[in-house]
Amino acid sequence: MATNKSAPHPESQQDRWVAPILSVAQMVSWGAMFYAFAIVLEPMSIELDSSRTRLSATYSLGLLVLGLCAWPVGMLIDRGYTRVIMTAGSLLAGFGLLLHSQAASVNQLFVAWAVIGCAMACTLYEPAFAAMVRAYPNSYRARITVLTLLGGLASTVFWPLTAALTAQLGWRGALLVLAAMQVIICAPIHWLVLPQAHASIQSANQGERPSALALARTRLFLNLTVSFATHLLVMSAIAALLVTMFDSLGLTHQTTLTIVACMGPMQVAGRLLLLFAERGRHSNLGNKIIVWMPTLAIVLLLLFSMVDAPAWSWLAFLAIAVYGAGNGMLTIIKGTAVADMVGPQRVATLNGIAAIPSAFARAAGPFVIAAIWEGSGSIPLALSALVLVAAISSLSFIAATRLHLKKH
Repeated sequence: MATNKSAPHPESQQDRWVAPILSVAQMVSWGAMFYAFAIVLEPMSIELDSSRTRLSATYSLGLLVLGLCAWPVGMLIDRGYTRVIMTAGSLLAGFGLLLHSQAASVNQLFVAWAVIGCAMACTLYEPAFAAMVRAYPNSYRARITVLTLLGGLASTVFWPLTAALTAQLGWRGALLVLAAMQVIICAPIHWLVLPQAHASIQSANQGERPSALALARTRLFLNLTVSFATHLLVMSAIAALLVTMFDSLGLTHQTTLTIVACMGPMQVAGRLLLLFAERGRHSNLGNKIIVWMPTLAIVLLLLFSMVDAPAWSWLAFLAIAVYGAGNGMLTIIKGTAVADMVGPQRVATLNGIAAIPSAFARAAGPFVIAAIWEGSGSIPLALSALVLVAAISSLSFIAATRLHLKKH
């Protein structure tokens, strides 16, 4: 990890509450913009008389816009506009969800999701992580871990919440409630709680430093970018296809839902374990193990796909537990990797640059793996492809780590 030479930043009582309060906004933002779509998809498909595939394309557009907006958003954050960007992002999220709730056609949904994609770029983990790095250069890892704890439970909370709202108010009414939560909960939190950048970061940004584009061309950063993009390709493919794969292997739908439901709690458990490891100063060894956990999990899934699935459901549960815990920890490790290895001065801009190929990889993941599965008729072959991509992600991150250690 890069060593920051500034004097320790005195921690006030208010500072201790920053990350936990921002964690509430993260849970609401992820829940409303990222997870709720899966719940309202079916009733939308019926009312708008459109296929799930076409409606899902609007959601994919939002994820693509998220990646494309990350670079300019990061530049603005590095120039000191974090509070304005994240507050405006919450208001924009409310507006986008309002447009979504009133959409009468798929074309109108494309417009709504373009707005929501921009809002996600302004409000989700990346800008929040940058805020922690810039404000607390000596303790950002622990704060980011706390920041993500409730975010890791967003699906656990918002899938049933959105389902209950949809049952009572319809999908349009549910989206209106979620839009209101962005304005009433998230926007005030971002405006009132987000801290200012630490003086050492501000002065470094004003001094003579390598440009973000120069840093982005280094082998270290390129390895990180490859690792981020391939990891997101795996994540998006797993999220989109896992339930269907389990059903196709012969598990009952209830068993499948029980297994995948453990992913959110295991992400939180992994982050708590990482927080403990950070305090115990065992992070270097732990990181070398953690980066391989998603690869190990998919190997376990590959083995599961080649046995009698109903009799070996415990193996699927083990795979998802390992995957969830590993992903939970990797959210922190990869979310702070640029600050740790490249430096905190251009962290938001560099993360924004890395987000562009990641956006295309995340959008491509489900389609590429589904094409392998459908083209070959083989779930093991599709999972073998995912094992290869996950291994590339792990090896690229280790290569970046070694380059960093050579410099220090």
